This record gives sequence, C-alpha cells and structure tokens, in this order.
Amino acid sequence: MIIIALCLKVPDQDTTKIALIKKLSQLDVIGNAFLMPGVVCLLLAPQWGGQIYAWNNGRVVALLVITAVFLLAFVAVQILLPKTATIPPRIAKQRSIIAGFLATIFLGSSQYIYIYFLPIWFQAINGASAVDSGIRLLPLMLAMVLASIFGGLVVQKTGYYTPAAIVGSSIMCVGAGLLITLQVDTGKGKWIGYQILYGFGMGMCSQAPNLAAQTVLPTEDVSIGIALMFFATLLGAAVFVSVGQNVLDNQLVQRFSSFPGFEPGLITEGGATSFLSSLPANLQETGLIEYNEALRRVFQIGLLLSSMRKLVWRASCINIIHSCQSRCLKLTSPCEIK
Repeated sequence: MIIIALCLKVPDQDTTKIALIKKLSQLDVIGNAFLMPGVVCLLLAPQWGGQIYAWNNGRVVALLVITAVFLLAFVAVQILLPKTATIPPRIAKQRSIIAGFLATIFLGSSQYIYIYFLPIWFQAINGASAVDSGIRLLPLMLAMVLASIFGGLVVQKTGYYTPAAIVGSSIMCVGAGLLITLQVDTGKGKWIGYQILYGFGMGMCSQAPNLAAQTVLPTEDVSIGIALMFFATLLGAAVFVSVGQNVLDNQLVQRFSSFPGFEPGLITEGGATSFLSSLPANLQETGLIEYNEALRRVFQIGLLLSSMRKLVWRASCINIIHSCQSRCLKLTSPCEIK
C-alpha cells in the first residue's frame, strides 16, 4: 500500500465547485430507489425459500414478485431518464457490455460456489479443520492468479480478449466437471489437479469483462462499465451462494430424513463435522456418502454456471489494439488509458 501511494500518479481534477443541489440532481435517486430494494428481495428469496418457508409460501412469492417489479421499474427509469441513469442506455446497448455483464455474473457465481463449498467438502468428507480446509483451496487460488497473468499476456500479444475468455471458460468447464466427480475416497492428487484446472480456466477469462468495457466504451464511460462488472461479480456470488446453500440443506434433509433421531435443526444450526459426528457409528460411512452426494449436487450448479459463461462470450470479438489506436490510446498491460 505504501509503494502504491508513493508511485500512483493521480491526474489533475477539475476543481470547479458545484452547488450541492446540482450534485444531488445528477444522482439517479429514483433508479436506485427501485434497484436497492429489488436486489435485497432477490437475495432474501433463496435464503427463505425451502428453508424458513416453503417455496409456495406467500412471503417467498411476494419477494419474487417484488424483485421482478422493482427491477423492471429500474430498467424503465434508466430508459426514461438517461441523463441521470446509473446504467445509461448508451452503455447497456453495447453487445460486448451485455456479454461481459452476463459472463461476470456466471463467473462470480460459479467461482464462489466452489470457494464456499469446497472447504465444506474438505471438512465434512476428509475431516479437515477449518484452517486446513482453507489451505487445501490454495491450488485453485494460485492457479487463478498465475493464469490471470498469462491471460493478460496473451491478450496483449494477440489484441483479442474473446479467444482467451473462450479457452479459459472451456478449461474452467472441464475443471468444474471433474469436481462434481469427487467421492468419499478421492485422493489428494485428484482434488488438487481438479482445482488447478478450474482455477487456471477461471484466471484465463477473469480479465475479459473489464477489457471489454475498456475497449468498446468511450473514455468517460469506462468507469461505469468496470463498476457494472464489479457489481455483477458480487451479485452473482451473493445470489448463488444462497442458492447453493439452499440446495445443500434440502438435499441433506431429503437424504437423512430416514435416519433415526434425525432433526433438520442439526443441519442448519450445526456445522458439517458436528452433524456427521452425531450419527451412530454404524451409519457414519453411509452418512459420509450421502453428504458427499448432496455436495455434488451443489457442484453441478457450478458446472452449469461455468458452461453458461462460455456461451455468452461467443457474442463479442473486438481487437483491443485497433480500438485503443483509434482513440489515440497507448496499449501497455494490456490497455492503459492516459
């Protein structure tokens, strides 16, 4: 942080004072008044549905309806009031931005499905501690970091971000497909290799959405495009981690309901290891198998999301070198705006 603070060159800013009322008038107050409650309802629906309330319960249905109404109202505000829009129509109409937004949602959701639930698999199936389960996730994270650097170099040399995104998504799908084959007796070499494949693919395609925003948008809109991609990552992660937890809890209740003395509260209130350790000795092995199968259903969601990401990137293919040159920009690593 100290090095960044010393080396970072902040461009000169317009210091012209603007009246507070004028600043407030530039905010998308109406749009955000619809967006924020819509997102909150979207996050609550998978947390309540199937766990606290049944999916056909009026509260859950109301959340889903409110989500749809508020998000549609937000879209309408963006179209009707483009001057103060959070996501101006001129940005939303860009094919590459739409592809990048969807791809980022799928990346964030798939990524966090595995980052969140793989440690649970290590704890429940392998008996690892919380710290050890985090350490066992290092192959995925290291592969992602190295592949992100490699992907940036490929884009810099070729000038195209789409091939790296498609190849990375393909490798990501292979890794996700292998991760759903995890069994109780899967060896260390396999789960390390599967994570490396998935992490490498994820790293290869992780930069593509931001590069798309920098390539197709004019300089003054780039910050909006990048912020949109960041929002998509967090939205996908928040929604689908809840979806994954919902699927896991329902799978466990379904699979363990026939076990003697089973109570659903043991799953929702206790951790993975405490729940399995509470089973009788003669049911421990069966319990491990059933828990593993429940987690595999969650990993299948990650595979589906990874596959969807690959499809959306086929909608865009633009040379970033030519785009930067046409705007008198200098390409460095891989596209630096000065």
